Amino acid sequence: ARFACALERVSPCSWQCPMAKPGSKQRLAVIAGAGIAGLSAAIALRREGWEVWIFEKAAKILPMGAALTLWPNAVSAMDALGLGDALRATAQPLDHVRVSSQCGKDIGRFQVAVIASGATAYLPTRAELQQLLLEGLTGCQLNLGMEFLHVTEEAGGVILHFKDGSSTFANMF
Repeated sequence: ARFACALERVSPCSWQCPMAKPGSKQRLAVIAGAGIAGLSAAIALRREGWEVWIFEKAAKILPMGAALTLWPNAVSAMDALGLGDALRATAQPLDHVRVSSQCGKDIGRFQVAVIASGATAYLPTRAELQQLLLEGLTGCQLNLGMEFLHVTEEAGGVILHFKDGSSTFANMF
């Protein structure tokens, strides 16, 4: 697989990070879920200097889903993550939009560039967007096959508990 090292499952053990303890200077953020939102949040946190661990209940990250529409504000978010150029190179641009009823009758039409000051929307597939985010996921630990159950508060952070009985401390969840 193209992302074998990023998608490799970390072997089960105690997930306690020795540097991520209450009062330490280490900033560890833990994210439950490696979907579009989880991967995006992980990239943004890494860019701000956080150590990031992602826990995903699926044993494998598989490409799935249909096309998505990323409107100009989402394209700006991709730019902020450093992935805007890759998005533009991968996805189909969308400028003219026609909205129709279930029967095919025109309800309305608009041009994205007109309503969003020269901006363009893009139509990546979910798999393409996920791939771009995985490519941007550097320096993060992706733990597959780890189902999150619940969180408890701890001084200076939280403790996340997983279905396999393991747990980890994090400064942010």
